[in-house]
Amino acid sequence: MKDKKGGFFSAFFRGLNLIRLIILNLIFFFLLFLFIAAIYKYNPDSKKPKTGITAVSADSVLLINPAGQLTEKPDEFLWHNYLFSENTPDSVLLSDITDALVHAAHDRRITAVLFDLTSLYGISLGHFSELKAAFQEYKESNKPLYVFAPEYRLGSYYIASFGDRIFLDPMGAVDISGFYSEALFYGGMEKKLGIQWNVIQAGAYKSMAETYSNTGFSDGVRQNYQSVFRNLRQTYIQDIAANRAVSAEQFDAFSLRYLDALRAANGDSAQAALNAGLVTDLATYEDCCVELGILDETYRMSDRDYIVYTDYNRAFKKKESENQIGIIHLNGAISSHSNTTNEAADSPSLIELFDQAADDDSIKAVVLRIDSGGGEVNASEDIRRSLERLSKKIGKPVIVSMSDIAASGAYWIASSADYIFSSPYTITGSIGVLSAAPNIQQLLQDYFGITSDAVSAEGRIPSSFFRSMTEEERQQYTLEIDHTYAVFLDKVSQGRGLPLKTVEELAQGKIYTGIQAKELQLVDELGGFADAVRYAATKVGIQENYSLKLLYKAPPVTDEILKSLLTAQTRLYSASDLQTFHELLQLRSRKGFYVYTPLRIPREER
Repeated sequence: MKDKKGGFFSAFFRGLNLIRLIILNLIFFFLLFLFIAAIYKYNPDSKKPKTGITAVSADSVLLINPAGQLTEKPDEFLWHNYLFSENTPDSVLLSDITDALVHAAHDRRITAVLFDLTSLYGISLGHFSELKAAFQEYKESNKPLYVFAPEYRLGSYYIASFGDRIFLDPMGAVDISGFYSEALFYGGMEKKLGIQWNVIQAGAYKSMAETYSNTGFSDGVRQNYQSVFRNLRQTYIQDIAANRAVSAEQFDAFSLRYLDALRAANGDSAQAALNAGLVTDLATYEDCCVELGILDETYRMSDRDYIVYTDYNRAFKKKESENQIGIIHLNGAISSHSNTTNEAADSPSLIELFDQAADDDSIKAVVLRIDSGGGEVNASEDIRRSLERLSKKIGKPVIVSMSDIAASGAYWIASSADYIFSSPYTITGSIGVLSAAPNIQQLLQDYFGITSDAVSAEGRIPSSFFRSMTEEERQQYTLEIDHTYAVFLDKVSQGRGLPLKTVEELAQGKIYTGIQAKELQLVDELGGFADAVRYAATKVGIQENYSLKLLYKAPPVTDEILKSLLTAQTRLYSASDLQTFHELLQLRSRKGFYVYTPLRIPREER
């Protein structure tokens, strides 16, 4: 007679083993699928058309119809693109758009361009210089440019202003406002919740410190911001007016007295834009295609050929040269540790990239593209030292190209570069230092009855969230921050070749536009990324034959899988005001000192 108990356990463990094998096989095949997909996605040959070079017919329309968030930094290999695709929106490379426009300018087969802005978002002020250069080169070919969008805002209308015909959906609108910054202030938390912020700053206009100590902007910071925003707005109005060959006053009046324009059009926002001359046509996308001859009157495909810009770009293969310009992107808050988001600049990774450039004989110079409001003091200094080593010790010039923002810690780094290009729309400066840390002692005591105490052999206890800062500690931090500020001033003075007294007058945490910074000698020249690349090539004498090499650190697979699980948290901080708070908490300076300015103009969202 069989042992029933033994038979049961034998069957039970066989079942467990079967489940184990099934799970292991599933994991194996899943990882195999990811591996194959990754090879396909990142294999250049897999992206080539099956029939060879894309054919472009005579009298073709180039259709630029990007869908996704506009970005300058190519996607790195991120495993969570496959695991959690909803967390990583499609990105659109700015260079893909500008390259297509430049190629079309010199291609006789392309006789017109249609730019469909329906699905493009994330257009920021930092992109304007690159777009302007490409559009101007295309416009010199005297080929027509058609632009369509269901609605236009600050960034998309900047693109549209280059158009010969600007189509707006009859249900759409044009909104060219948006030069502002809105911030949350935590100074009232002590009275309401018992949370006190210990804030020490060097620089009277260091606005980040006010966020945690005040209940609103101080008069000095408000005036500084207004000066910057008015300068940005004036530059923008002048640019779009010149593109449209219309007086700046006409655009100014529409923006400042929009309600009057809307009343005159009986509430029809599209008609108001047409009346003001901001658009040339009110029509659907299909009507726009009829005008171009792509569709016939029944909205069916006509005989006129068109080609999508992504296919068009494949016909222009870029050859790699022995002479290369290394490209390093510095994006997001500067930190000494890796972050869970892609928009972060950790010093170990950036130092490694500068070391790569130093060791690579084919790289003759480096362009550092900056879009950052700064971050930790020590991390910023570590990166600056690597830049200085590459430039001064190794002898490979480093040229900085500023995008949206290059302020505070980011300017600390940039100041030691061989040459600095800034967009007219860049926000820079903010030379100042701050320390901000919350104290929740009163909150714990009043609401939870929790108190804290500590014992120390030396009589000194490290600062803590759970107790108030003593006067001795405040004096200590003030002395150290003042010293750090003096170091900041000295680095700028040496890097920019300016008298220390001049730097002191320009500092105090004040921010500037690119135009203002150029006048004050904080930057060398107004221009975009392409200008910086050309300057770098000329400086090392390779302007006739060179190629670009993007330098980036491939993240470990395990790190990216872990990051993918944490990516969702960043969605909670998508609003600009909460993003400021979130980014500060992500920074972990050894001393708690920061050279950080999170200010930026809100970029165009979906």
